[in-house]
Amino acid sequence: GVQDIGEQFTTIFGDQVVGEGWEFDLWYKTNTAKLYQNKFSSDTRPNTNANDGANSLITFQNFSDLTNPTQMTFDVQFGGDVVKPIFRKNLPNIGSKNKILSPWVAGEQKYFLLSNQNLYSYDQAGNLLDSTIKFSSFKPVPIYGGATNKIAIVGIYNDGNSASINVLNYSGTQKKIFSKSYADSVTTPPISTLRVSSTPFITTSEIKFGDSKGNIITAILYEDSLSIEEVFQVPFTNLPITKIAGDSGNTFISGNIISSFPTLNSYAIDNQIVDIAQTTDRHEKEVSVLLSDNKFSVMDAHLNLISQFSVPQSPESFSLDNIFCDDVNYILFTNGNEIEGRNITGAYAENFLIRDPKGIGFRGLPLTTFDELFAGTSDGRIFAFNKKNGKVVDGFPISFGEPISTMMLTRHNNQCIVVGEKTFAVYQVSEYSILNVSWGEENSNLRNSSFNGGWTVDNPNPEFFPKTKAYNWPNPVYDGQTFIRYYVSEDSKINIKIFDLAGDFVAELNNTAIGGMDNETTWNVNNIQSGVYFARLEATGNSGKSESTIIKIAIVK
Repeated sequence: GVQDIGEQFTTIFGDQVVGEGWEFDLWYKTNTAKLYQNKFSSDTRPNTNANDGANSLITFQNFSDLTNPTQMTFDVQFGGDVVKPIFRKNLPNIGSKNKILSPWVAGEQKYFLLSNQNLYSYDQAGNLLDSTIKFSSFKPVPIYGGATNKIAIVGIYNDGNSASINVLNYSGTQKKIFSKSYADSVTTPPISTLRVSSTPFITTSEIKFGDSKGNIITAILYEDSLSIEEVFQVPFTNLPITKIAGDSGNTFISGNIISSFPTLNSYAIDNQIVDIAQTTDRHEKEVSVLLSDNKFSVMDAHLNLISQFSVPQSPESFSLDNIFCDDVNYILFTNGNEIEGRNITGAYAENFLIRDPKGIGFRGLPLTTFDELFAGTSDGRIFAFNKKNGKVVDGFPISFGEPISTMMLTRHNNQCIVVGEKTFAVYQVSEYSILNVSWGEENSNLRNSSFNGGWTVDNPNPEFFPKTKAYNWPNPVYDGQTFIRYYVSEDSKINIKIFDLAGDFVAELNNTAIGGMDNETTWNVNNIQSGVYFARLEATGNSGKSESTIIKIAIVK
């Protein structure tokens, strides 16, 4: 190819040669080479992809002929059919932890960048409009007023052992800022909820946050002021509240404890809780997912433990998404080279793990829409995968050119906002529906609720124990274990008996299965010889139903 012209190579005979070109390796309108298209783009040979193999989003086309001996012309296009760059700007503070949000203000989209606790606002073309110093120590939360042209951006800035609740209020094109002091340091991002009074029926905007002494604070935002309505001391802890989650903001974590209002049910796990997110089950009941070290714990609405499973590495955070549009939300996170998708029992989603083709590794939080999963890599590539089959979406990956620290998917105009170590950029993406961003940013959404509701499915799989969904993976088994997978429509007890080809008994495994989703039982085969084995799976539901099936397992050592 043309990229080899002038390069020095060593042949298999040890000779040194220099790649030479001829007229068919050059771009000009009347080039008669068979594959020539008078275009140099991501889908030509050679292509304009970046050195990391990702789409550079640059196309050269319509090259002129050679009739003018001193000048050639051609067209340059930035962006492709799927992704178009909007703008790219340097970060105000290189190396700081940056956060991004993009609400609409007075009918226009704006971009708010929190960098080194200062808030910078940009217009649709990427022009810096203004900045607010010492605005927030956490990702701010925007709150829309009753009128379409009113919005408030709320941030909380810690200054030693006290805090300032800052409100940047927009009414049309007018802007003003006011603050409310708080006499302790705040330890959670603000979360926005609605308070509804019944007599008369009035909704007001609530802000909730936690502090370093175990208090949950509720504040009410008015047009020109903010009032702290309640400071509730959690009775069983004086440790910092580290996060508040849920559609109503009634679930919180402190140390190794999860609790919720108004019952103050609580549950303590073995280690410090790193993160929490919430969803709903097929009966529209709340489900809480906790991350601690390299372990996930799943709790029901009463904070009873549903399941607990370990993962090879401990992620910093995770997202929740209904990958297959059924009644189950999956837990998504990056573990280095791969993106993992697990259901609440710990079983892998079909077509997961998703691996980085270059093996360099993913970084940050997976973001999701109805069909796609977006993720960034440590070397600055942006991927979009079809989350149902794990394949890369056409036009991706694209090259951002530096390590990616955070991303956001807007819910109103198909944009992907990417923040790196030195710059941030906005891309227009044509592939996803603006109505179907499910987990689009840090803490899921603009409200910081870390909540993504499940799907209500009346009868997701009427068959109690479908035989087509019973199998093991990997098969054949080369390593020390295999996972025996099955689906049950109701909570069940599982008995697995394994026999060799002669009919001799080899092993027996027992487990409990959660209804309405895939479950797995691990069989350790370290002490099992190579050969073919039969596993008889029997499921006995809580209703008394009982069915069985037989699968074949091959072990190769």
